[in-house]
Amino acid sequence: MEKFTRTDTSFLGSWWWNIDKWLLSAITVLIIIGFVLLFAASPIVAYRIGTKSTFFISKQMFFLPLALFTLFFFSSLNEKYIKIIASLIFAGALIAMVIVLFKGSDIKGSKRWINLLGRPIQPSEFMKPAFAVISSLFLCLGHITTLKIKERLIEIKGYMVAIFFWGLSCLLLILQPDYGMMLTVTAIFTAEIIVLGVKKRWFFILIGFGLSSIFLGYQFVSHVRSRIDGFLSKSPSDNYQLRTALEAFSNGGFFGRGPGEGQSQVPDAHTDFILAIAGEQFGFFLCFIILSLYVFILLRGISNIYNSKNQFKIIATMGLLTQFGFQAFVNMASTLGLIPTKGMTLPFISYGGSSLISTGILMGIILALCSKNESEVL
Repeated sequence: MEKFTRTDTSFLGSWWWNIDKWLLSAITVLIIIGFVLLFAASPIVAYRIGTKSTFFISKQMFFLPLALFTLFFFSSLNEKYIKIIASLIFAGALIAMVIVLFKGSDIKGSKRWINLLGRPIQPSEFMKPAFAVISSLFLCLGHITTLKIKERLIEIKGYMVAIFFWGLSCLLLILQPDYGMMLTVTAIFTAEIIVLGVKKRWFFILIGFGLSSIFLGYQFVSHVRSRIDGFLSKSPSDNYQLRTALEAFSNGGFFGRGPGEGQSQVPDAHTDFILAIAGEQFGFFLCFIILSLYVFILLRGISNIYNSKNQFKIIATMGLLTQFGFQAFVNMASTLGLIPTKGMTLPFISYGGSSLISTGILMGIILALCSKNESEVL
């Protein structure tokens, strides 16, 4: 059998020796932990809705190989194909998000899901990593073209196109409505323009947009108002999700009660509040490991681009890392009661096909951009 050595020039050999193995290892451990926690959290949720105890596990086992393949596929691409495929994904996701507004499933007052081949898909999950790449691409472009409109010459620059795509994405998300996803996209774009070094006014415009969107959501969207009111209220009945989550953490102590020994009736234990299950059954020890893995991935990604001279690589990687870190922070902070509860999955840990595959896309692109043989020429 031919040895798999550093001199191996095959496709798999080249991929293996050029990939960041520390980053890949951290992602692999997160995926394993997520699958173990799903085994611990999902049976009781399945029992509550009157279905088989393996219902969520079997569905996740369908999506997990797809996510792994997606991660491998994107991590093997070069910069040129990342830009092309991300453009196609972004365009397809925007079209699907428009369709969602008319034919999407209405769940808890929001339209975010459509059925594709008999399975529910959330298009906005796939829009996020694609947006990080597309916005980076246009932010790196200078002058694009000049249009002549009514005897006036209007110069179009790359950052203007990036702002347009950001605004369009946010508009479609607000119409669903999905303010959490809108804030994620805004966080991505804010991180990218900070790295790019644009004028400070754009930073304050984005921050103002985010804050005003939260205010308007509180005024006009009932479930946004109820979550904020529940967070601010001191009444336990208004904080049932948070109260049961904190009880779970308290019951777990440092090492937990043991697999399958959880007693707390945590809502959405397999998705938004899966960290509480980790705390109850495996204790603070596992929660600390999960947090450490997220921090390690963020720091490792930043260190990989620290000395890069490729502007697109720097901006795109920072945008993708911001999405990954922002989503993890929001999930963990809401579970601990530091911010109002928000239906946002914990990357690679929570149950969810769309989330799992889109996170595979995200981390696959990061692995590709952090690859040793990635070209430094834009």
